[in-house]
Amino acid sequence: MLPLRRPVPSWTRSAGVWALLVLLACLTFVALRIAWVADGSIGRFVVLGTHPNAPAGSFPGVPPTAGPYDGEFYYRLALHPFDLRLDAHGIDLGRRLRQQRIGYPLAAWAVSLGRPRLVPYALVAVNIASLTLVAWLGGLLARSYRRTAAWGLLVAGFGGFVTSLGRDLSEPLTAALLLAALLALRRERPLAAAVALTGAALTRETALLLPAAMLLCAAWRCARQRRLPRPADAWPLLPVAVWLAWQCCVKLAYGAFPVTDESGNTGRPFVAAAHAVAGWVRTPSLPGHTLSLLGVASLAVVVVTAVVAGRRTAPPYVLVALALATVLVLSLSSDVWNGDPAELRTFTDVHLFGTAVILTARSPAARWVAAVATVVPWLGTVHHGLHLL
Repeated sequence: MLPLRRPVPSWTRSAGVWALLVLLACLTFVALRIAWVADGSIGRFVVLGTHPNAPAGSFPGVPPTAGPYDGEFYYRLALHPFDLRLDAHGIDLGRRLRQQRIGYPLAAWAVSLGRPRLVPYALVAVNIASLTLVAWLGGLLARSYRRTAAWGLLVAGFGGFVTSLGRDLSEPLTAALLLAALLALRRERPLAAAVALTGAALTRETALLLPAAMLLCAAWRCARQRRLPRPADAWPLLPVAVWLAWQCCVKLAYGAFPVTDESGNTGRPFVAAAHAVAGWVRTPSLPGHTLSLLGVASLAVVVVTAVVAGRRTAPPYVLVALALATVLVLSLSSDVWNGDPAELRTFTDVHLFGTAVILTARSPAARWVAAVATVVPWLGTVHHGLHLL
C-alpha cells in the first residue's frame, strides 16, 4: 500500500506569503548594503559621480562616489521630473534615451512628495515595493495555471533585480507592470492590461516587446482567418500611442526624439555576444566574468526550457515576446555586452517572459530546472551587491 501524501499547508498556497518573504529579503539586503558598503548612507545607492560644477546643496543626502552609474540619471529625473533638459541641475543625462524612461523617477518623485531630501529613500522604496509586487503577481499568475504560488519566485528571484535594487534602477518596476499586464490578460481584462503596459513602456521602452508581440499575433490571426482587424485586435496600440506621445513631449521640451539615440545599444546579431562570451571563457577567474558566464548560462537554460516545455501550453503572444526579447539581447552592441551582463539586468525581459512560459508547462521538472538555473546566478549577484558599490 502506497503511503498517503501529506496535504500541502494552506499558507504555502498564498501569493501574499511569498511576497512577504521577498519583502523581508529586500529589506535585509538593503540594510546589509547600507551597513556594509554604503557607509551608512542610503544615498550611496544612487552611485552619484563627482559633479564639481553643480550648485551647493544640489544633491542633499547623496555623497559622490568615484564613478557614476545609471542610477544617478534616474535620481536626477526624480528630483526634477518635468525638466527634461539633458544638462540641468548639476547632472548631464548624457544620452537622450534616458529622458524616455520617466516612469521610475516619476514614481519616486510622487513617493517623496517632491522633497529632494526624500528622493534617495523613495527610489529604494519604489524598488522594494516593485519586487514585492513581482513576487505577489508571479504567485497569482502561477495560481491561475494551477501551480502553487511559490513558483512565482521564479520571476522574483532573478539575479538582475539585486543589482537594480542596490543601484536605483528601473527593472523591478518594469517587471511588476509587465506581470500585472500578463495577469490582466490571463483574466481577460484588456483595459487593465493596457494601463499596465503603458506604465511599463514609459518606465523602460523594451516593455513594448509585449504589445508588439500581441499585435503580431493578432495580424497572424487575421491573415489565417482572412478578415480585417477588429477593435479587440488593436487595443495593444494604446501603450504604443502613449509612448509615442511622450516622445513628442520630450521633443517639444528638448528638440529631439529620445528614441533616436538608441543606435549605440544595438549591432549585428550574435557578434558582440559571441565575442564577449569568448573573452569571459578565456579569463574566467575574474569575478565579473564568472558571474557573466553564469548569467548567460542561466538565460540559455530558461529559454530552452521554456521552448521545450511550454511551447504548447503558453499563450502565443508570450512565446513571441520571449523570441523578440531573446533576439534583442543577442543584438546588443559590444558596449552593452562588455559592461552590463555581470549585473544581469540586461536579461530581465528574457527571464521574465521565459519564466512566464515555464509557469504554464505541465512538467514539474521544467520548473525545477528553471529554479536551479535562477538560484545560482542570484547568489552571485547578492554577493556582488554586498561587496561592490
